Amino acid sequence: MDARDVVEHFVTSENRVHLLRILREGPASQSDLSDCCSMSLPTVSRRCDDLEERGWVQIHADQYKLTGAGAIVLRTYDNAVETVGRNGHNDLDYLAGSENRVRFLRALQDGPTEEAELKDDLSKSTVQRHKDGLSERGFINWYGSDCRLTVSGEHALNVYDSLLRTIEQVEDKNSFLRNIGVRCAGLPAETLSEAEVVYNSYSHPVRIADRFRERVERGFDHCWVLSSRYTEADVAAVHRAIDDGAKLTVMSPLPSHDVLPTDSTELKYMRRGINRNAIDWRIYPNELPINMVVFDANEVMLITTDQPGEEQQVQAMLRSENDELVTWALNLLESYHNESKPPLTYLYTRLRNAGVNEVLSYIDILPKPITGSG
Repeated sequence: MDARDVVEHFVTSENRVHLLRILREGPASQSDLSDCCSMSLPTVSRRCDDLEERGWVQIHADQYKLTGAGAIVLRTYDNAVETVGRNGHNDLDYLAGSENRVRFLRALQDGPTEEAELKDDLSKSTVQRHKDGLSERGFINWYGSDCRLTVSGEHALNVYDSLLRTIEQVEDKNSFLRNIGVRCAGLPAETLSEAEVVYNSYSHPVRIADRFRERVERGFDHCWVLSSRYTEADVAAVHRAIDDGAKLTVMSPLPSHDVLPTDSTELKYMRRGINRNAIDWRIYPNELPINMVVFDANEVMLITTDQPGEEQQVQAMLRSENDELVTWALNLLESYHNESKPPLTYLYTRLRNAGVNEVLSYIDILPKPITGSG
């Protein structure tokens, strides 16, 4: 099924759209979806199986969950409907229902065209049917034997093509996008056409980590990081860059700090993260939808993982220098930064609730209190 078939398959089924909109609010069971959508359980099951096969939903513990890929498709579709206007869904449904209608409109994009030129390999009755349907929707006007694309027709075609390009990239990068969170719904998927995707494999299980460290070692002025996973080698490479004058803004999720470090090297880097002026370290209270690194506001690495589990392993990294994608990443980083707090906000509480031995083990990482000369 190519991208155009996927668009037709999705747009022409309000049931699929409705299911995704419900799952956008949070995970739900089949019975929940059946009640909300007024669909029978077998119908819900078929629709959800189809969406799961597309990578737009996942099922875990009998709960269906919207994936990043599904969230991107739904947001793009909703924006398309709103952009087209009052009859947005019906107009997109109409265009998606026949490739010939889209071909008809594209043939007019370069200017007025005579009816004979529009026939191409189409029968006279097919051309007449499309003429009538497109005219009724105000997409084309006829001036004698010449046919012209109207402003609304060109607008609808551009919106449809944008939706098509998004679906193409969601399909092409599906193994990556299906494993990011719904908060990444605004990711501009159209920009991914030239992005580089790097995968770990059994033969190269640390290829992504190697690429990240190689980039760090080339140097940077400012690096923004949103991540739940760090290796000692990653952290050491970043701190060497900071020693050379670089700055770091980093957000990590609170759940990744459930187990406080005991190793002296880990403690050293935690102490540096808290005390170094060149590091702005914040902790976000919940899980993250994606792992992300931006270098100098002109290069982004998006790193995703498989479904959460005890042995969660990074599987894919998407790298791009596209300005629109970098801007989106920086905006997302800023929103997480605003919702995060300095690490000691959480660390003090952890220490206070811990046993005396644990407190004594960590007391040296806390900033020394400022005292007066008296």
